[in-house]
Amino acid sequence: MKGAKETVGFIGLGEMGGPMALNLTKPGYSVIGYDLDADRLAAAVAAGVAEGASVVDVVEKCDVIATSLPSSSSFVALAEDELLPNVHAGQVVIDFGTVSPPETRRLAAGFSAKGVDLLDVPVSGGGFGAQEAKLLMFAGGDPATFERCRPILEAVGGSEALTYCGPAGAGQVVKGVNQLMMGLGS
Repeated sequence: MKGAKETVGFIGLGEMGGPMALNLTKPGYSVIGYDLDADRLAAAVAAGVAEGASVVDVVEKCDVIATSLPSSSSFVALAEDELLPNVHAGQVVIDFGTVSPPETRRLAAGFSAKGVDLLDVPVSGGGFGAQEAKLLMFAGGDPATFERCRPILEAVGGSEALTYCGPAGAGQVVKGVNQLMMGLGS
């Protein structure tokens, strides 16, 4: 995704997703956001994100669709009910949430069947890290897609702690190991 900047959709504009979406506007990405919470959506729009009318609207208008949702089950439901039925070949879905690795692999296969790549890029660093674009990011998925999306990922969370971990689900596994190690070290 080097060269011309794609339009990036961002679904989930909460404590993490809101600042991450705004980080994408700084280097000039066109960002279309959507959140079920009208106040969160309004705050993002006031800060420079274009308003998406719905998840389907975002999917129809964007080259890359990023998500930052509060749970594994919420991403799985969104992917099954709204993303998979509406994505088209050539798009990329980047999930910044923490999702079960088996579910990530299953969904990656479903997206792949439609010609869409899924990158699982769970993050760590909290709201402050998201605001400052200083996140630990663990990426899983196709390595060529990871490289294509590197500028987007760096805009979201910086380049210092962005790590490619392997195929689909690997980002989730490595984040889990990282969290375990941090917990044991406390």
